[in-house]
Amino acid sequence: TMLSIGVGILVVALFAIVPMFSSQEKGVNPKGQIFGAMMNSPIEKVATFLDMDSELILKNLSEKSHIIASSKQSVSEIAQANDKSNEEILNVVFSTSKP
Repeated sequence: TMLSIGVGILVVALFAIVPMFSSQEKGVNPKGQIFGAMMNSPIEKVATFLDMDSELILKNLSEKSHIIASSKQSVSEIAQANDKSNEEILNVVFSTSKP
């Protein structure tokens, strides 16, 4: 019984202590990394990540904001090509309802 308790404490300690001393970058915001990846990925990959249809997103961009885009363009590229902000593009993307 004591051996089992000792092994359990050792395992818990390893999971609690090792991350403190790992070589991961400090202060990295995972949400920021996801947002950055979303801005630079083609809209078809963003749609896949969000479990949406890229053609429907492109249709909504065209109808709601008169934005012409390709599924191969990233959110940043679409925004830049249409003189819009990334937030305006994302608002349309996230307002697209799932089929």
